[in-house]
Parts: sequence; structure tokens; C-alpha cells
Amino acid sequence: MRDKKYFSTLTVIYLNYLIHGIALIILAQNITYLKEQMGTDNSGVMFVVSGLGIGKLVTQYVAGILSDKFGRRPFMFLSILSYIIFFAGILISPNIYVGFFFSFICGFGNTCLDSGGTPALMEILNKMMGTASILTKLFIAAGQFILPVVIGVVVARQMYYGTSFLLCIGVLIVLGVCLIRVPFVSVNEIKCECRETENRTDIDMPKGNMRIEGIALIIIGYTSTATFHTIINWITIYAREVAKLSETTAQSLMSFYSTGAVIAVAATAFLVQKLVKPVRMLIVYPVLATAAMTILMVYPTEMVCRIMAFAIGCFAGGGVLQLAAAAIVEFFPEKKGTVTGMVFTASGVAMFLGPIITGFVSKISVSYVLVYDIAVTLLGILLAIVVNIRYNQAFSKKTER
Repeated sequence: MRDKKYFSTLTVIYLNYLIHGIALIILAQNITYLKEQMGTDNSGVMFVVSGLGIGKLVTQYVAGILSDKFGRRPFMFLSILSYIIFFAGILISPNIYVGFFFSFICGFGNTCLDSGGTPALMEILNKMMGTASILTKLFIAAGQFILPVVIGVVVARQMYYGTSFLLCIGVLIVLGVCLIRVPFVSVNEIKCECRETENRTDIDMPKGNMRIEGIALIIIGYTSTATFHTIINWITIYAREVAKLSETTAQSLMSFYSTGAVIAVAATAFLVQKLVKPVRMLIVYPVLATAAMTILMVYPTEMVCRIMAFAIGCFAGGGVLQLAAAAIVEFFPEKKGTVTGMVFTASGVAMFLGPIITGFVSKISVSYVLVYDIAVTLLGILLAIVVNIRYNQAFSKKTER
């Protein structure tokens, strides 16, 4: 960490990621109410969810470039404003098209958070960029753990279903006020560091190949997002309609998933800081996630659903997307905002196409949702193998741990 004065900045950014974690699942967790409010079915709500992906997709790449040029703070402000509009707008959406619009705004907010927040974290925690990136997933998972608990209280006390939305708005307003005063690393300081990086020898600073590992890591941005985004949107529906669990039990699986994700992210943060390179985990986690999803599909019993929800949380929600972002920065350190923008753009594609594809195949059978997820994850494994081979070739053996 550069200086203790940046601790408040880290707190604000990471708490924004906690709210982002809530935003990712709040529609799926309130699907029963939203179907009634918008007059639709499961696939209709998934169409609304897909708006988040398209909002992220069409803005991410440009936002990454602008973030490198103008700094991180403006994008953090835009992120907070966008999430406030999203949480408030969904509550007044009379149909799926209005809901899609507000979900699109949420996707733009996610773009601003990734373009401003992730590079800012790496610049502050510049000696442990892998840990800085993976910790965002820890706070995302924490948000996804907290929300089902809050919804459980709301349901038990028969409160307005939008209470959780309003609570998020309140937290965001506080974070926006705090953001006015917290310090960020200056653009000029980053440019000086980039010039120093460019002056290093080829031995000290290997050059990445965008046509090989660059493209592979960008596609992993898609596959890693599709893996966890499909699960967080469909695990409750799958448990209810395929495993025939009660509504309460099915909804509790999100807490099992989130618990696994929190534990895994904490473990991953330690591992990438002390023991292994982030690129190594790009293979390990998807392999284990594939195994867990396969077991869930073959044996959809109550006990298996609980255990595999926890396991998938560990391995799909363990931060593979953030590890991919950290890995691509290692290959292309002089363009942090741009290359992370590319990875998160691919993530946006997954968040847009995934709900549409799974909504379509679920009309045949909800089990086919897992078939899609397994196939995409297998592709990610193959690409991660390519990235690891290139990493071994591009980086000196003395950098290996």
C-alpha cells in the first residue's frame, strides 16, 4: 500500500463493490414480486436482468480508456449515481421494458465501477495487484450473503419488498458524500510510473501478445462471468423446479453459495499474495466448478443442492474474473484501465447473452441451464491452459513462486 492516507479510499471503493454484489442478485432474489409487478414470467425477469449486461457491454471499453486519461474519481461518482437510479427505478417499473432500461443503467454503473474502482485499487495496492483485484470479489460475495438475510427479515415481518432496495440507496448516498473527500493516486504519478516501466529491459518487463494471451484472457472474462452469473440467477429456480425444494429452502441456497464465495475469496487473496500466481488459479477453479455443477445436474437432491451450492460458490464465485483482470494487467501493465476494460467488456457480454440464452433453454428444461454453464466453463479451462503456457514463455523463471 502506498500510504495509510488511502485507507479511506479503499473502504469507499470496496463498499461500492458490496452494493454491486447486491445489485447482481436483487432481481433474481425478488423474482416472485417482480413477476407480479411487471406482469411477466421467469424468462421475462431474466430479460430485465440482461439489461445489466448490455449496459456494461456498450460502455466498458471506452470507459476504461477515459479512466486512464481523466482519473478514477469521476467514474466512481457516476457509478454511485447509476446504482441509485437503478434501485429506485426498478421499484416503479410497470413492465419488463422499463425494468430493462433501469437494468441498463445499472450495467453502466458497473462499467464505471470497474473502470474507476479496479484500476484505483491496483494503483493504491500497487505491490499486490492480484490481492487488490480479488478482494473486490470478497465484497461482492459479502453483499450476496447479506441480501438473502435482509430479504428473509423483510418477508418474516411482512414488510414492503422494496425495503432492501431503499437500504442500498441510503448506503450509496453516504458513500457518495465520502467520495468527495477521499484521496486518489494522481494521473501524473501513474504516467511517471508507466514511463519507468517502458524504460525497463525486456528481461525485466516481458511483453504480452494481445493476439494470444490477450484475447484468451478477454474471453475468460466472458466464461468466468457466465459461470457464476448463471448460477446466481438460476440456483433458486433450479432448486424449486428441478429438485422440488420449498420456496424458503430454495432461496436459502444463495446463502450457501455466498458463504462458499466469501471463504474462497479470502483463501484466494492469501494464495495469490503468498504462494501462487493469479494465472494458475484460472485453471484450478473452473475445473472444480465444472465438477460441482455436473454433480448438481446429475443428483438434484436437497442435500446435494446445499453442498454443491457451497462448492460452486467457492469455485465459480471465488474470483476468477478478478484473477483474469489481474493476469492481463501483468501482461500489459502500461494500460491497466484499457485492458481491464476489455476483460470487463467480455464480462458484460456474458451478463447480457447469458440470461437471454438460459431464459430460452429453460423453456425446454431448467436443467439445460446447467448444460450451458458447464460448456462455457470448459471453454474457459482450455483458454486458461493457453494463458499459462504463454505466461511461462513470457516471464522469466526467476519470477515464479
